Amino acid sequence: MMIARNGLTFIVLSLIFISALQAESKLSKLNPFSKDPRVESRKYQRKSLSSPEAIILLFGKQSGKVDPISAKQILNTHIELKRFDKNALPSIISRKFEEKVYEKETVSVDDFETLITEFYAGEIKKILENKDVQKKRIDQFKEKKVYTFEYGKGKSYSITADDLELLFNSSFFYVPYFDTFNFNQKIIKKKVKKGDIKTEIKEMKKGEVTLSGGVVWYQILIDGQKNVSVSFITHTRDSIKEVRTFDMYTEDDVVQSSLTNEAINQWSANIAHKTKSISQFKLVGRIEESDNYDYKVTVPINAGIQLNHYYWLMEESENQGTVSSKKVGLGFINKIEAYAKTDSDYSYIKQVYGKKDALSSWIKEEPTRGVDFRIGMIKKSGFEIDSNDSLVEGEFTFSNTITDAWSLMIGASLDISPYVKKSQVYFDIDASFNFVTLEDNEGGIPYMLDYYVGFHRAYWIKKFGISPFLMMGQHIFYIDEAGTFTHFQMDNTTIKYGVSLEKMIKPRWLLELSFYSTLGLGKPRVHYKTDFSSGDFKTDYSKLNWTGLTLGIKTIQ
Repeated sequence: MMIARNGLTFIVLSLIFISALQAESKLSKLNPFSKDPRVESRKYQRKSLSSPEAIILLFGKQSGKVDPISAKQILNTHIELKRFDKNALPSIISRKFEEKVYEKETVSVDDFETLITEFYAGEIKKILENKDVQKKRIDQFKEKKVYTFEYGKGKSYSITADDLELLFNSSFFYVPYFDTFNFNQKIIKKKVKKGDIKTEIKEMKKGEVTLSGGVVWYQILIDGQKNVSVSFITHTRDSIKEVRTFDMYTEDDVVQSSLTNEAINQWSANIAHKTKSISQFKLVGRIEESDNYDYKVTVPINAGIQLNHYYWLMEESENQGTVSSKKVGLGFINKIEAYAKTDSDYSYIKQVYGKKDALSSWIKEEPTRGVDFRIGMIKKSGFEIDSNDSLVEGEFTFSNTITDAWSLMIGASLDISPYVKKSQVYFDIDASFNFVTLEDNEGGIPYMLDYYVGFHRAYWIKKFGISPFLMMGQHIFYIDEAGTFTHFQMDNTTIKYGVSLEKMIKPRWLLELSFYSTLGLGKPRVHYKTDFSSGDFKTDYSKLNWTGLTLGIKTIQ
């Protein structure tokens, strides 16, 4: 009866949910997508990158604690994305560049630009003028597909002036630097769990590293007369703080180097993500076919396209000879033909936001990190925390029975689609928490906590996502320091299964409604500790299974 009532509630709320979404669809016409005034390419052209061999250190007395060459190697593993080629330059040029930088008391964007022109621009020009390099790189962005006989008849793949212009303007240079680095360490006392209940106080080392820096980006320009110039593009920055505890026997140098490498690695990952958001580096492609919410697109597989990556659907218009583009929808890659061991560059996008009837002609990347976060409220019912199971040493810890609760839920999902080669597959972790009101409880703080790990896969019908999920976790009812009790806990290992319905209400923000049930593996157990004894036993009356109805918000990061 309880499950049927909850199921009816779920259906009613679902109808309200869908009605609200239909209203949102009408309102979206009042909020048109912002226009992009630039004329943008419909086909991604690979870019080539150059940079010094070491990160520039612009901080003072602690500079010896960072190895600039090792730090640059860590950055390379993140920033050398598949969409880029690399211009290999002589090491001696990098050393001369760095020497000139360190001769200056302060360094600016203009200073970097002058030094790049002096040391690097000519060498990059030599690389781009190499005939083998020209043929290899120009072949990557020349149109190779022949769609009709007339289109292909007499078409030449020789290098033209337009080809050279594209190639000569596809080279970029970046200067990475750190301007802040601090390492601190101190001895702390920390509670460490020993066994199921006991804890002990232990001395440990606590290390902390703070690191900040950025990357200054420039474009190498070569005109028709082969004159070389350097143009500033953008400046990306990020700051990181890493804190961790270590055993007392850990050497100080190990503490410092471990935290420094972790900080540099995280800083590099953040910089790489921001690099993908730079306009010149975003992946783009043509829309070849469309069918309602499905689009067939071309993005080179060797540029790093992956399942579940998001793209804007772009519509072009012309006004008095000026071409402009605007965003009219958002979708994700749900199929890549190359995964089927073909030579095709075709991929498929499922639209989940925006107007279906827009005249989209090309797509532009919307970089994400592959992690979703969600928060919401859960109505739990069907469980039973019975006071008869609180009888310990002749005393009841509380006197009432709890059968329902409202809980705060938080969760995160990691996109694993690129690894399993199936779209919309996620690894999930979530938890919920709520306080509980007890009768005759002697001053304890009672609460309920549950946490889960598992998987879900989303299936999209039009612009609605339906996601069955399966998880395993733990349900816990806990009272801390009640009367003679210093610890009272009831817990049960459970399986959680259900389905969620979601709808994107604005770009990268979704409204989510889910219904689920849990199944306990055996009876709950009670663990207790008093001033006089400790122990555990199986419950006779309580059950920690429940059904849940969740309403929440999810954001795609």
